[in-house]
Amino acid sequence: MLCMTDEDKLISNPRADVGSIILFYFSVDDIVLYYFYYSPYDKDCFAVFIYIWHLHSGVAGGTHYTKSGGGTNYQCLPNDPQWGTYQDGVQGYKAFMWGAEYDLNTNAPFDSSLDNQEVPCAVCYVPTRGSKLMIPARNTCYSGWTQEYHGYLMAGYYNHPGAKEYVCVDEQPEAVPGGHATQHEALFYPVEARCGSLPCPSYVEGRELTCVVCTK
Repeated sequence: MLCMTDEDKLISNPRADVGSIILFYFSVDDIVLYYFYYSPYDKDCFAVFIYIWHLHSGVAGGTHYTKSGGGTNYQCLPNDPQWGTYQDGVQGYKAFMWGAEYDLNTNAPFDSSLDNQEVPCAVCYVPTRGSKLMIPARNTCYSGWTQEYHGYLMAGYYNHPGAKEYVCVDEQPEAVPGGHATQHEALFYPVEARCGSLPCPSYVEGRELTCVVCTK
């Protein structure tokens, strides 16, 4: 569903992982001025009139999964990079940025057809909301918070030397068009719960963890 007004075409199915008041979207959808919700009950759109400024779209990247050094956080790299002083060719004593792919071997929580697909992203700014919260193992926000989206927790593979941060990926993830070649560089894996110090039966051994992103 694509919500529309007389002024603009608007986003459907927002995808976000929020950092401060910058929203990190794993999506290729257009983000524009007004934020709308679609109701499946009366087939209509509801305007919330929250400004979401689209800063840039791009591709997700990070440190290679086999490397123990470099940065640990995923990055959203723009499609229109700019350069300063540089020397072409790979030199020693540098950090490296690699493109990112989904790495999936089951159909839970996402369809395995996304396996080895490159990960798109967009960066957005919400001037009316200065606080953010990503809650793992929840798919709804607590009282007083506004839900931006919900999905599933992802990170690097537990036994790879290159650790990655936990990020919340929308329940309907997207892929970069044509980015299906297997590169195995920076990787996204679903996160499962493990019983022990983590209390079970509140949690379930081996079950994929949900997540929700909230702002206010």
